[in-house]
Amino acid sequence: MSTDVVELDQEVEPEDRRAFVQRQSREHYGRRVFLSRAFLSLLIVSLLVAFIPLFSIVQNVIGHGWHFLTWRFLSTPEQQPDIFHQSAIGGVSNAITGTVLIDGVAMLVAVPLSILLSMALFESKGRLMHALRLYTEVMVGLPSILVSFFVFAMVVTPFLAASGYYFTALAGVISLTLLMIPLMTVACEAALRDVPVTYSEAALALGARKSRVMMRVLLPYAFPRMLTGIMLSLSRAVGETAPILFLIGTSLVTNWSLWSEQTTLPTQIFHNLDSNNPYLRNACWGIALILITAVFVLNLTSRVIVARSLRGRK
Repeated sequence: MSTDVVELDQEVEPEDRRAFVQRQSREHYGRRVFLSRAFLSLLIVSLLVAFIPLFSIVQNVIGHGWHFLTWRFLSTPEQQPDIFHQSAIGGVSNAITGTVLIDGVAMLVAVPLSILLSMALFESKGRLMHALRLYTEVMVGLPSILVSFFVFAMVVTPFLAASGYYFTALAGVISLTLLMIPLMTVACEAALRDVPVTYSEAALALGARKSRVMMRVLLPYAFPRMLTGIMLSLSRAVGETAPILFLIGTSLVTNWSLWSEQTTLPTQIFHNLDSNNPYLRNACWGIALILITAVFVLNLTSRVIVARSLRGRK
């Protein structure tokens, strides 16, 4: 390369200089094209390898569980079969009710707290907020079963059990709320930081207060990304078993009480797999398909809302 440069410096003809530049450009361009295509091919192969087990799981769940998606299965509570009627397993209406109750109440509590916490982390500076941000990010990766143990030791044993409530939906709500808040907070703060700084600067230059800038400028702009993080957190909570397995007990009846035992779709799968009844174990395919469908609908709904919210910005 240095020899070529020396030769180029000695040349005075523009045609020779142009030929040298074109030759060097072709060499660098060809190398970059080769590396780009090789990297793209590697990404495609990795994507296909990752999709093989995912496609296999979805195919098996749909193939084994589609015939369970009947109105009778969805609207009938779970039953305990006897030795003479092993196929009388009932349905999942009690589990659907428990899932909607526990996850819905947890979301109603977690969403406003997460938004307020993300606003505080976004606006405030200092060591305290830095430590709180670090703690929140660490909590995102915390094993979910530890949340269950924490709620059992710090809430159920000293308070609920002392009042005669040992297994309750309320304990499950507390556990899922603690699990959802860190993930929602991190997503909401990232959405606020994604807002162009010129928006807030323009609003402040017009004399708006910081609180008004947050409510009228930052939050509306960040809403689509915040909604995506909230829906992803809810999707994770819907399929969680460990945080509520030892807290909510089991219920064979459909009820909407936070102070009684409940059954959710994931916990019903766990209990069915632990049974010796082949009909109960086979019903896990149908329950798994219901969970996959619920998560798919939640994510699709968030995508549609986000797409409509972003439509007016372009």
